[in-house]
Amino acid sequence: MAEPEKTFNQGSCRAAIFANEIKQNGKTAIFRNVAIQKRYKDKDGNWQNTNSFGVNDLPKLVLIATKAYDYLTLKKEE
Repeated sequence: MAEPEKTFNQGSCRAAIFANEIKQNGKTAIFRNVAIQKRYKDKDGNWQNTNSFGVNDLPKLVLIATKAYDYLTLKKEE
């Protein structure tokens, strides 16, 4: 998997921004996507990722989603 351009973490929740370069009609454009996930340790002590969140994760998701949105919209203005 490609490395993210930027990440925002709050506790075990993470928003990662990925930049994808697309060439169309001789021009290059960059499209950015956000992947949101939660990290946890399984019963064997191995780190895993999930896109399932509990009620206590929701404030963390709001925070990292807001930071990702701010980053993306300010980046667009550059």
